[in-house]
Amino acid sequence: MKANTFFATALGLSLGIALIGCSQESENAQTSEEQIQAVVESDETFYTEGGNDEGMKDAEYNNFDSGTSIEDSNATDLKFGRKMTDKTKYFSFEIDGTSATSVVTHIFDGTFKVGTREDGLLYEKNYQHKVQRNVDFTASTNSAGDEIWEWENSYVGVGYSSEAEVPNNTFDFTKVTIDAPSFAESIEITDPHTFVIKKDELIEVVKDEEINIFVETNNLGEELVGLLHYGVNKRHKHRARTKFNDEGIAPDLVAGDGIYSGTWTVKQRYGKHLLIIDFIDKDTIEDENAAYNSVTWNFPYKVVSQ
Repeated sequence: MKANTFFATALGLSLGIALIGCSQESENAQTSEEQIQAVVESDETFYTEGGNDEGMKDAEYNNFDSGTSIEDSNATDLKFGRKMTDKTKYFSFEIDGTSATSVVTHIFDGTFKVGTREDGLLYEKNYQHKVQRNVDFTASTNSAGDEIWEWENSYVGVGYSSEAEVPNNTFDFTKVTIDAPSFAESIEITDPHTFVIKKDELIEVVKDEEINIFVETNNLGEELVGLLHYGVNKRHKHRARTKFNDEGIAPDLVAGDGIYSGTWTVKQRYGKHLLIIDFIDKDTIEDENAAYNSVTWNFPYKVVSQ
């Protein structure tokens, strides 16, 4: 088994690649790594990881029902969001015969902006947001089994940031539960490092059904703002977001129990999208001098017909 790491910038992901690891590599091994990277780059599931909101947004908006943003806030309500100025992508590989695991890491740098529609920008602060995702691959070979023809993505994991990935983080998620009427049973994730889904068996949601998500955190007293981004993909980016609540408002069952609840009705087009669970410490938004403090997990899902 061997391990290598690729580094690539957003401006040249397929150019100027620097290899770190074993200094002597066979031509076949090099080709395998390049093929695996190309598979990741070509899949829209990996296009965005929750580190860029394209600037200030209302806490809740929806671009699916009418095609234009639905403003739920008053002119003086805070708008906030990340505006990325630079993105770096890292690839690490472990290849063993016809099996491989890659950890894909995105690091987003930029400014976190806060303002209102009435007054515009009030203040901004620098942020760095790091998201990692584990992806498994298998290779097809020739009939003799001694030559690799092609690498294919077999399993995809959760895209996660946590206390270990983001500077100044002081909280993390301990469990995320996803439920829908079409599910045979709810999906529970407690460890994003080990939870993987077959690439051909992504979480499926039915168009027009209601999806409920419950998030438990280990925060020790921080006030958190929880946001649910849905319908995210390469073409549409962040098409909508809604707030989580722990106030006993459906689907939340018990007010103040530390379990945040969010819901959305599936309106986006058929195909693959990302669901991003995005929690931000309230001081990040309301205190100009507070450090950026946020955790995101994201999951690929597929919209299907009934």
